[in-house]
Amino acid sequence: SRQGFPTTPMLPHNMTMTVTGAAMLWVGWFGFNGGSALAANASAGLASVNTQIAAAVAALVFVLLEWISRGQSTLVGMSTGAVAGLVAITPAAGYVGVEMSYVFGAVGGLVAYVGLLWVKPLINVDDSLDVFGVHGVGGILGALLTGVFNAPLLGGPSFPVDWFTGNSGERIASRNPSRPVTVATIFGLTVVARRDVRGVRDSLIGLGLHPDRAGS
Repeated sequence: SRQGFPTTPMLPHNMTMTVTGAAMLWVGWFGFNGGSALAANASAGLASVNTQIAAAVAALVFVLLEWISRGQSTLVGMSTGAVAGLVAITPAAGYVGVEMSYVFGAVGGLVAYVGLLWVKPLINVDDSLDVFGVHGVGGILGALLTGVFNAPLLGGPSFPVDWFTGNSGERIASRNPSRPVTVATIFGLTVVARRDVRGVRDSLIGLGLHPDRAGS
């Protein structure tokens, strides 16, 4: 882990670049979600609208939670919330009604805030870019909720599967055994990659930051 973690606050050194990066992600996500339709049609339009709403709602929820719990809102929080909303809506962008994108955004912002501000310190994970807390958790949440809010009763097209009303008796639990397997696989690969990268770095480049070399 980084020196000073988790007692020393490690905020972004340049807020202008942080917000600019978040804005670029937000704009680029329209091509990601809307472009997945591979056509300029209703599906692409639905995905783009859902993307915009979910990101905006998640950013709002995140800064409101910051203000309620800490007495102030931050641009870092707004940027983080927006990305959380983008990630959460991605699996469902073209498969849920517009009304449900508000739910994806609100839940995505809430889960990201709880995960980053409360759960992360408890488990003491030094995820400097909050990749798992935002992208990992948000992606899993979005994938699970897609099947729930895809139902025609809730404004969705019920394609490719509707877990809300069921498809041949199947439910969320039977449709998602791959989620824990995916997380475990990625975790294992990350551990292996981290070990290999550190070995190559220390043996060939020598960029290890050790306390006894901090001032050299």
